[in-house]
Amino acid sequence: MAQRLLSTTTKSVLLGVLLGAFQPLLAEEPSHPLCRVLLQEEQSERDDVELSVELAGTELVAAEEIFRLLDRLWKDDAVERILFLRGKHDRDAAKLEREHRALLLERQDALIDQYRLLCDVPSSEISEEQRAAIERKYLRYLNLDCDRLSKEVAIAQVDLAYLQEVLESVRDLRENAVATRQAVVLAERDVARARQRNEQGSRRVESCRRQLAGK
Repeated sequence: MAQRLLSTTTKSVLLGVLLGAFQPLLAEEPSHPLCRVLLQEEQSERDDVELSVELAGTELVAAEEIFRLLDRLWKDDAVERILFLRGKHDRDAAKLEREHRALLLERQDALIDQYRLLCDVPSSEISEEQRAAIERKYLRYLNLDCDRLSKEVAIAQVDLAYLQEVLESVRDLRENAVATRQAVVLAERDVARARQRNEQGSRRVESCRRQLAGK
């Protein structure tokens, strides 16, 4: 998968600025090369996201199989609790990541639909019905973006719960002089970072939902 230099959000803002700058041209010529550039770029992005959905599905299949194995071993008291919890975490996180990627794909489709609607008809000839259709596509895009952010928070919560279990385990080992103080500090750092990601993600979801409610 090609590495992108700009985030999807940043790129979309820049493309929107370009679209606005070329609006006089698009008013007379909807098939202006700029439209083709925009659509080609977003289609390329979609291809990358579609591949990521397939890869996430492969990861999920493997994570589910590993967890089934660990679950049997756990019931037979043949595996350590932390390994069982890691397998459960990986299974749960992989499932959420697959759903997250699917939302990204839907969001990308909604973005492409917006560009197509904007580029198919000269802006000077857009009817009220077409404007309403563009607005509906935008609201769908925004709603999917909020859902995507919510899924990222769910992943962060799964990570936080697991890392808290790891910290508790490391502290127990430290009390028994098995783990080092450095291991405890690193585990505490991981929990703190996971909590920060969770809190920041929650704020972003709230902001997105407020924006959506204002439409």
